[in-house]
Amino acid sequence: MLGTDAVQSITDWLKSLLPKLGTWLFGQVTKVAGLFGVVVGLALIPIYAFYFLLEKEGIVARWRITCRLKTRTSKTSWCSC
Repeated sequence: MLGTDAVQSITDWLKSLLPKLGTWLFGQVTKVAGLFGVVVGLALIPIYAFYFLLEKEGIVARWRITCRLKTRTSKTSWCSC
């Protein structure tokens, strides 16, 4: 069986290792979560584009209501209403 010195040495080693391991593991999880967010965001672009194109007529028909710009000269820079 292990002696008290060996057990003390192992526990001291674990005390110094566990915070470093936790920091490293948290960093890896953060990187994976960030990569997952980028991949999901890129995957949603064609879906958004499909539904915007599907609703194109409705968007064009209600553009003046959606835009809600008062009559002024800068209106033409926002939309061609």
